[in-house]
Amino acid sequence: MKQILMMRHAKSSWESNVQSDHARPLNRRGIKDAPAMAKLLQELNQVPEFVVSSDSKRTCQTLELMMEVWQTGSCAPQVDIDGSFYHAPASEWLQKMVELPDEYSNVMFLGHNPGAEELVMYFSGEHQLMPTAAVAQFQLDADQWKDCSVGNLVEIYRPKEI
Repeated sequence: MKQILMMRHAKSSWESNVQSDHARPLNRRGIKDAPAMAKLLQELNQVPEFVVSSDSKRTCQTLELMMEVWQTGSCAPQVDIDGSFYHAPASEWLQKMVELPDEYSNVMFLGHNPGAEELVMYFSGEHQLMPTAAVAQFQLDADQWKDCSVGNLVEIYRPKEI
């Protein structure tokens, strides 16, 4: 059995002095929500073993704040920060999924919308809102990542609902 956690980055700032969308940092709410979601996953015993993240400033900050929580626990996940996942569609996340090392059973994808919502739609068959810092949990009935084509949406955790 494999598991994917699809997370949208925490809330970012829209300040006008930021040079590009890629460089937008987290705002106060994002700085609060990222560790709260990490703590929730830790309490649910769902800390990922491996994280694949977009390289935008807001995703990297989200991940840094989550890692601070997870490093106080039993172990922190391995991380792959990849520029090709900046605003990646679900098809790119699915391609990455089948290439994951089989030694990992629980993997988190950390990215952006609309790709996060597209991946939820792919596995659940219905549109679900993925606000900032939301995490969708999918169970995949396979022993190897390359065999994962069907998944079941277990839960969507949203910061305002925890």
